[in-house]
Amino acid sequence: MTRPHVWVKRRLQYELITGSNWALGRALLPVLRPWAAAENGVVLDYGCGESPFRDLFSGARAYLRADLSPKGSGSIVVDGFRIPTRDESVDCILVAQVLGDVPDLRVLFGEFFRTLRSGGRVLVFETMAYPEHDLPHDYFRVMPAGLVWAARSVGFRRMEVKRLGGLFTRISQLWNPYVMGWLGGWRGTRWLGVAGTAAMNVAAVALDRALPHSSLAPDYLARLEK
Repeated sequence: MTRPHVWVKRRLQYELITGSNWALGRALLPVLRPWAAAENGVVLDYGCGESPFRDLFSGARAYLRADLSPKGSGSIVVDGFRIPTRDESVDCILVAQVLGDVPDLRVLFGEFFRTLRSGGRVLVFETMAYPEHDLPHDYFRVMPAGLVWAARSVGFRRMEVKRLGGLFTRISQLWNPYVMGWLGGWRGTRWLGVAGTAAMNVAAVALDRALPHSSLAPDYLARLEK
């Protein structure tokens, strides 16, 4: 049996009810899918990691992957903040869960602005609540207002921000990986981890719909246009 690619496994965390990010995925994917499908030019996945959302950009003319040490086809190596592409050569930049690892947002967004063609877009998927990680390069939790400030400071003018989930989605983002994930790591309690994750996901989505608190959302999705 062929093992699934790493990016497929990562995406399934947003799509399977037993995935740790399923509750977040219910808010994220209905917005990200049409935004991604509308992109038919050159897409740059900045800080790509495993590129879990790559297949959503099915209409892209080219899909470039950029990271400190990316692997696979269409990959480029980022040297600090510098993106080794020509001025105005990219139509869309995807930045997924990356901004907190960047010590100077204005420099990064200046590089995005340089790289994008006129009318090009930056799609930002970012967390406001994830625990400390990737040390020593974990600097900020970038709130929507901070994103808007950094983007405007380099010339972006048109911006749209959508908060994802609410209080209970935020709770699920901690409960699933740290409690249910621990249970799922033991042979005798693996079923409890799977069942507990699914139950929390269903409860989180239902409670966020019944008691919406967008100000307590753990993540957001933004679209910036040059």
